[in-house]
Amino acid sequence: MPDDRTLMGRQTPLHITKYDGSYHRRWPARYVMRQGPLYLVTFGAGEPICRTPEPDDDPEPVRARFGGDVYLYDDRWFNVSRMRRDGRTWYYVNIATPVEFDGAAFHTIDLDLDVSWYGDEPP
Repeated sequence: MPDDRTLMGRQTPLHITKYDGSYHRRWPARYVMRQGPLYLVTFGAGEPICRTPEPDDDPEPVRARFGGDVYLYDDRWFNVSRMRRDGRTWYYVNIATPVEFDGAAFHTIDLDLDVSWYGDEPP
């Protein structure tokens, strides 16, 4: 597997499937770093979120409304997104399988349980 220096800034999309094996979405991501079981990736506002593994195969991708950071763990059953939204910090926790990283892309299974809140409000 490449080290952080060769991965930093590279496109490393997050592929999400559902528990039944169906493909859910491809989230754009750029690799920032790894520290132990934690991977940090980032994405920008306006980047395409696709319903297919290959962006060119999705005729109507949704554009990310906000940019942010995603904290992915290979030893925990959740991941966390942190975004600036309407001038506030918004957290989105997705209950999912521990992420797998193959050196080019991340893979996880969405377990359909989510929690979100603004940082200036109690969760």
